[in-house]
Amino acid sequence: MTTHTSVLLKDYTPPDFLVDRVTLVFDIRPEETRVTSTLTLFINPDKSKKSSVLKMDMGDFRILSVTLDGRDLSAKEYQADGKKIIIPDVPDRFTLETRTLLCPEKNTRLEGLYQSSGIYCTQCEAEG
Repeated sequence: MTTHTSVLLKDYTPPDFLVDRVTLVFDIRPEETRVTSTLTLFINPDKSKKSSVLKMDMGDFRILSVTLDGRDLSAKEYQADGKKIIIPDVPDRFTLETRTLLCPEKNTRLEGLYQSSGIYCTQCEAEG
């Protein structure tokens, strides 16, 4: 049985990068959903310590490809361990495209894209 760890508000810190634009394309098929995510990101001007390393949480999916500003990255140019994806040395503003494979029908964490009672659902914590 998988145990889940709670993330408390006191544990959050401002992100190193902010997202300016998001485009998501879903190709939903039974047992195999492909998602193409295109993010335009820029360095957070409010952070006192700037970072050139992008770190993002990962869900339960397999990475098919990662593209930075139109250039395909090799598996040696990023790290993905199932919990985080890390891309070192990104510019101050860039476009990141990831293509992933997931199975919403088996997603029991109710995060991202999942299926509940035969209906595909998403959970998002974005602020307006």
